Amino acid sequence: MTVTPSDRPARLPIRVSPRLGETTDSYIRRLARTNHLKPSYLHRFLCGPPFWFGKPALSRLATVSGHPERTLQRALADVASPRRRTKPNVRYPRTIPPGRPP
Repeated sequence: MTVTPSDRPARLPIRVSPRLGETTDSYIRRLARTNHLKPSYLHRFLCGPPFWFGKPALSRLATVSGHPERTLQRALADVASPRRRTKPNVRYPRTIPPGRPP
């Protein structure tokens, strides 16, 4: 698949700086509202294909926000956590029987 300039996300018109220790979701909500976008739309756009849900790609967030990836890594609290496509099962948590070593 070739990448054309139209496939790359464009920078949003109003720049919003991330707050130190802010979560990625909180920053995306502030960025979306400031630019008159629906936060869920911007979140899905930043996740991109093929997985439209989960944790957004940092490179796409950096391009859209106008801030370098390094700045976002230092400011946002949950950037280092891995991207997950599945949620843990709350109904049946994994338990280790008592008396057995893990």
